[in-house]
Amino acid sequence: MAAKTPHTICFRASDADREVIQAVADYTGLSLSGFVRSLVLDRCREIIEKEGAGAVVAAAQKAADARAKEKQSQDEANALLENLRAFS
Repeated sequence: MAAKTPHTICFRASDADREVIQAVADYTGLSLSGFVRSLVLDRCREIIEKEGAGAVVAAAQKAADARAKEKQSQDEANALLENLRAFS
């Protein structure tokens, strides 16, 4: 399914890993991006089927809440630093 606004997802790989992934993508007739996307989405479907959509959604919400809390803490720390700099 094509996104209305595509997003880029990056991951790190060694040169050797990238060469292997590219070679297999070429073998399958897919672009590197298409190959990785299909593998990731297939694995997502497997996990959702095994664990249940509810469990996945709950874990995703918990992770999103933790990221939001971390961002709020970081924003508060940055605001404190700015206030301290104003007094220097």
